[in-house]
Amino acid sequence: MSRIYDETIADTNSYLSNMATGYKMRASVAEFVAPSFAVKLEAGKYVEYDKSIFRIWDDKISGEETAKEIQWDVDEATYACEEYGMAKFVSDKKKAQAVDPIRLDRDATKNLKRFHTMAREYRVNVIAGSTAIVTQTAAIAAAWAGAAGTPVTDILTGMSTVNIATTGYLPNRILIPTPVAIRAIQTTQWLSYFQYRGDVAKASDPLVSFVAGLRIFGLDPMLSDIYGLSEYKCTASDPTVTEQMWDDNVLLFYCEPTPSLETRTFMYSPFIKKDYFYTTREPRRRGVYHDIYSDIDELLVDASCAYLLTNCI
Repeated sequence: MSRIYDETIADTNSYLSNMATGYKMRASVAEFVAPSFAVKLEAGKYVEYDKSIFRIWDDKISGEETAKEIQWDVDEATYACEEYGMAKFVSDKKKAQAVDPIRLDRDATKNLKRFHTMAREYRVNVIAGSTAIVTQTAAIAAAWAGAAGTPVTDILTGMSTVNIATTGYLPNRILIPTPVAIRAIQTTQWLSYFQYRGDVAKASDPLVSFVAGLRIFGLDPMLSDIYGLSEYKCTASDPTVTEQMWDDNVLLFYCEPTPSLETRTFMYSPFIKKDYFYTTREPRRRGVYHDIYSDIDELLVDASCAYLLTNCI
């Protein structure tokens, strides 16, 4: 009788995988915007409910009348996980000559995890930070960089817009680049809005007060400090100046923290494997390869669940 099996690389390095899991890149936001969850199939379907789910039915019955049979419409869309991976070679000779605090295997793992995570951050940003994809957008008229900026009005307008577009969902998360947050808390509107509220602490760190203010709106805030180069390495232009990946854009969105294939949310990331580390001995080169590997899809589920504010400062 034939056997069904899952073909895997046998030399999985559990130690390096566990150590890399504990390594956190500063202010990583990809998981915040597009939460991941495991799926069985690399490609499959997910459910999209259309507006028929909000139909008002007359369900009155009397006596021995049987209940009315109803039906609603549902659409199916597809996801397809893609493979991503990179590797670093560590030679036996260099490792033998390395002394503390230089630990080549651990350094290779940390940097592979960082670069692999940055690539996922960029893929999420290409979707969630695009005005061509997130069609509910607003270019800020009174930039938050000046005292006349209106961050409270702009945020509440965005929440209302999403609520109407989704027939009842309110944004529960907000992503703000740290440079934008620093300027927003200096506007007259922000300072006056919370002037008499005792539940917004006047902390020595003003960003703590800013986060507390956003939570009053029912929003879970994330301050983004994701920086990267604008070009791939060794392309025609290989810059030396880093750029804020989210620029001066602010993203308001509804997110289901623990999604499934039947969840209505802005984005999620179904995966087969995520951040797996493998170590492969290379005798002829006298060393080992450390590989990081993911099989994942960054999926836009419902663009109506998001509102993108641009040109904030």
